[in-house]
Amino acid sequence: MKTAVIGAFAMLVLLPLWPAEAAIVTGTLGDQDLVSGTFHPSGDLTNTNANDPPIFNSNCGSDASANCHLTWTLSYGALSGQTVTGATLTLGIWDHDSAVAGSQLALYTLNGVSLTSLLDAQFESFGGADGKFCSGPGGPNAVFCSEYDVYTVTVSDAGALASLAGGTADVELTLQGPGHGVLGNTTFNGAIIDFSRIDITTVPSENNGTNVPEPATLALLAAGLSGIVVRRLVREASGA
Repeated sequence: MKTAVIGAFAMLVLLPLWPAEAAIVTGTLGDQDLVSGTFHPSGDLTNTNANDPPIFNSNCGSDASANCHLTWTLSYGALSGQTVTGATLTLGIWDHDSAVAGSQLALYTLNGVSLTSLLDAQFESFGGADGKFCSGPGGPNAVFCSEYDVYTVTVSDAGALASLAGGTADVELTLQGPGHGVLGNTTFNGAIIDFSRIDITTVPSENNGTNVPEPATLALLAAGLSGIVVRRLVREASGA
């Protein structure tokens, strides 16, 4: 009886001290201005850059003369006392021409760790088309437009995840030809970047990255133990 009382009391007292659950930390540059999978002329992005850094929502490279190449940093604050358990990196991009044969991605890195194959697989799975899909002065579908798409890759590399604890994520992107223009395939591949976001999952470092019982589960357990103690006291008081 004495042991049961002590156990129930300990559960109730220590419950508020139980480590917090997993949390999501986000770092973002720019905002999503268009719907993924829709077709637009460049002006639909270059005229909506009030909330974007100068390197976004502006022409990056050119299908006629240079491949798009950009670097940027996503900031979210140092993750003191937290262990990073997972992350996703999301990119909004227009006119990347991935529907053309071959690979249009030369490089995509996170804090120096290559995610190129992951984003390239996303590029090749959908999006990146262009053609006369937009209405204009010449009638329906008379304006040459390119597709806007949003791609998300899951970061699983242990080194890349560990590097995120410092509070910044450095991203590098380089496209490559063949691109596609009004007259057909091109040697180079330009594009416009709309936004970039990283979502990081963390747990308190004392958990060593493992799952722990939720506080609600512990509360139910403590309540059950308390009920047992009360019933036992009532039975002893009644002489049962």
